[in-house]
Amino acid sequence: MDNMKTTIEKIRQNKIDELTAMAWNYAHTTLWKGYPFSEQEVKDAKKQIRKYFEAIPFEIFFIEAPDKLMELTIRVLITVDYIQRKPGRYVTHPAAWFNPNNKFGFAGTKRWYDNLVQEVAYESMRFYYENGKLKSNAA
Repeated sequence: MDNMKTTIEKIRQNKIDELTAMAWNYAHTTLWKGYPFSEQEVKDAKKQIRKYFEAIPFEIFFIEAPDKLMELTIRVLITVDYIQRKPGRYVTHPAAWFNPNNKFGFAGTKRWYDNLVQEVAYESMRFYYENGKLKSNAA
């Protein structure tokens, strides 16, 4: 059993490497327009991105990982929208922006993302009257 868990953990680590690279490539192109960061700067940024995927519990990693990548890309797009709405706004250095302790970076976009998800869910609800009471199709 330990052998199987070790093998699964190796596969998980490889998947985290893959997701981190994909997330970095997307964010680098979208937020920093392909700015030529040094190898060390890229390594530092990927180290911070990796923490995001490592936080997914082992037991549900393979189920949740694709959703977390999608969430990350949406949060990047929300940031682009925020920057474009007012001149003078910018994104800090990637390693600082992706640092989970930086509430003004990627971590700060979690609230925006949650609000967007809630807004989309609300907009997709259908309301109707039944026996004089307002009801919805929400669970």
